[in-house]
Amino acid sequence: MATSLAELSNIRSREMFEEFSNIEFRDVWRKNDPQAEADAVALWQRMGILPRGVDPHARAKELCVVAYENNALVAISTVAIDLLQVVRTKMAFFRALVDDQHRAQKVLLPLTYAVHQAMERYALAHPELKIGGTAAVVVAPNTIYKPVGSSEMMLIGYTARNEPVLLRWFDHYRF
Repeated sequence: MATSLAELSNIRSREMFEEFSNIEFRDVWRKNDPQAEADAVALWQRMGILPRGVDPHARAKELCVVAYENNALVAISTVAIDLLQVVRTKMAFFRALVDDQHRAQKVLLPLTYAVHQAMERYALAHPELKIGGTAAVVVAPNTIYKPVGSSEMMLIGYTARNEPVLLRWFDHYRF
């Protein structure tokens, strides 16, 4: 399911997606999309990005939002739902990867919005899971410059390895 402008929850995200109108953001969370999975595996293998011991086919089952430009995969996100102890809430932790040739386009920002929206739809459809929002651990150095970034994610702390932890609550979530 591609993210349409009509689905976007606010003016800021709508304007941002219009800037990236040449890129299609597809919600593939739990949809078993064989093409997206094969493309993601190929991207991970080409970039040599997965840690040793991680099965790319198993990781592909965690795909959330993928971004295509002219039928070529340019960015991917995966999600794992887990407890974020510091806020005592289950969160949709996401990883993101942008193809080297598209990093200058800043496609990570609309990808982050699309992941948040896809996971919020999922959380609303599955209230029994009590997912509070999206979270990310930033492993790329020198990418966080302020406590609340353009993606509306807040810096809430650091891992033991001094990696920033970001969080954005779902609008509907209540403790």
